[in-house]
Amino acid sequence: MYISRNYMIYKLIAISVLMLSFNLMGISQTLNDTEKKWIEDNPEVLFAYDVDWKPISFIDGEGVFQGIANDYLQLISKKTGLNFKPYPNIKSWSESLNLIQHQEVLLIPAIGENTKRDKFLDFTQPYITYPYVIVTKKDADFVGELKDLNGKTIVMPKDFFSTDLVESQNINANFIYENGMDACLMAVQSDKADATVENLAVISHYLNYNGYENLKIASPADLPKNQIRMGVSKNHKILLNIIQKTLNQISQKEKSKIIQNWTSVKYDYGIDMKKIWTIASIALAIALLVFSSFVYWNRKLRKQINLRRLAEQKLQESFEKIQAQKNTIEIKNNEVTASITYAQRVQNAILPPFEYIFDVFNEAFVLFLPKDIVSGDFYYLETKDNDNKVFFSTSDCTGHGVPGAMVSMICYDTLHEAVIEQDINSPSKILDFARQSLISRFEKSGENIRDGMDTSFCYVNIKDLTLEWAGAYNPLWIIRDNSLLKDSQNYAKGNQKVKLYEFENHHILEIKADRQPVGKYEKLTPFTNHTYKLVKGDTLYISSDGYYDQFGGEYGKKLKTKRLRKLLVDIQHLPMKEQHQKLKTFFNKWKGNYKQVDDVCIFGVRI
Repeated sequence: MYISRNYMIYKLIAISVLMLSFNLMGISQTLNDTEKKWIEDNPEVLFAYDVDWKPISFIDGEGVFQGIANDYLQLISKKTGLNFKPYPNIKSWSESLNLIQHQEVLLIPAIGENTKRDKFLDFTQPYITYPYVIVTKKDADFVGELKDLNGKTIVMPKDFFSTDLVESQNINANFIYENGMDACLMAVQSDKADATVENLAVISHYLNYNGYENLKIASPADLPKNQIRMGVSKNHKILLNIIQKTLNQISQKEKSKIIQNWTSVKYDYGIDMKKIWTIASIALAIALLVFSSFVYWNRKLRKQINLRRLAEQKLQESFEKIQAQKNTIEIKNNEVTASITYAQRVQNAILPPFEYIFDVFNEAFVLFLPKDIVSGDFYYLETKDNDNKVFFSTSDCTGHGVPGAMVSMICYDTLHEAVIEQDINSPSKILDFARQSLISRFEKSGENIRDGMDTSFCYVNIKDLTLEWAGAYNPLWIIRDNSLLKDSQNYAKGNQKVKLYEFENHHILEIKADRQPVGKYEKLTPFTNHTYKLVKGDTLYISSDGYYDQFGGEYGKKLKTKRLRKLLVDIQHLPMKEQHQKLKTFFNKWKGNYKQVDDVCIFGVRI
């Protein structure tokens, strides 16, 4: 009996030692000789990454690669002996994709799979999965699914898997693109866009830690879940097999610990007795409720009859109150409409009258079509030196309707102050002054107000036909006869700010604006001043974006700048007043039954 007991003890010790040895050997037992040899020959694996996809993949403030993907790489490194090294100084996700396409790196540790990427990557099985969600401002209209974004502006990160996925859903929306999720959320917060879409983990992290207090998760996005994988450069199957085998060896407990570190999500294993007791309690309560209902049915039925009579009486009283409230609302609505109409009169009184414009320019027009009664767009014209110096512009302020109109009056005042009170002639200096004036005025409120305007501002010296121009987002178009095409080609050659469009009898010089608003912005730089020598017959056009952003036509698409440029060339033979009517007729026909999406303002001048 003593010998038998000792034998059992020795046997248990032997089994424990074997189990411990197995754990220490780890993943090496699942790798074949070829894979072990590959690790010996390639101890260091260079990888690319997304610099701004928190909490999955990002570079922290000290320039160190962090995130869920990094924790998985550390586990793989510990189990295999591979040393994963991030490629230095990557600036964007697009750069990472370019690096792995040219095989300057072997791995991207967090990426989604699609047909485009299958051409240059092999993928592991997904190691984390998250649903997609839609993000809007807290005060935005209700959004319950992707289709509710029809007619709106969606901002998406460049070259992201989610971007391709959302674009494939046939949404009639305007897509704009930014570098990384932080910039996308900033675009929604600053009203450059109405919404963005990304997986729940990324959105939750940015909303919790990056100060986007006026943004919300509006709803789940009706899309397949975001399956995050590791992508290995083509022709490196051995590395792919090593990583996949190691991922298969990572325990559920290890995975849960990584997720908890970054998302504070708790994973529990085994039987949840607390939940069982909760369910049992609910079941018992339901049983008691059914029994009580059965016992007291007759008594409750009598009470219900009495309550129904009382409810009918209260319903009638409520109906009478609602009717009275409806009448009050109609009166208030009429008062508000009257106030807005008066605001329109005030705004029109500030804007230069068309007769004054026609006195300054023999051939000119302004197409001004507010989306609502009052407008966030406005046009400006002022002269100096006996009408020999002419300053004119079109501007698109933050918002439209009453809020946009209030901002437009402030912006108009800053331009007038720069031109008349400060006697500034240079358009770039005028915009610099207006920007600083707007920032100073809004900072007095103590709130972080980022309102401002996009604008296209011209100064024409009538004596020598010299044009000076500066723009914030909105360009300038100069249409000339093709007899002057050679001069325009020379002007555009080597100038990145100038683009030339050639047509049968005319051509267009497009002078591009600075990519910054007149207002508060992350990186403020002085506006660029452009000088150009005009000739008789040149036609100038400046515009807000409302005309070419309008949805319509046969397929409900945007009108776009290409179609507008072609239309302006086609009507060059007409007087400017007739051009005004042609543009208005074309816009209304294109819009059809669609709602007008923005204010419209186009200023045309023939020299």
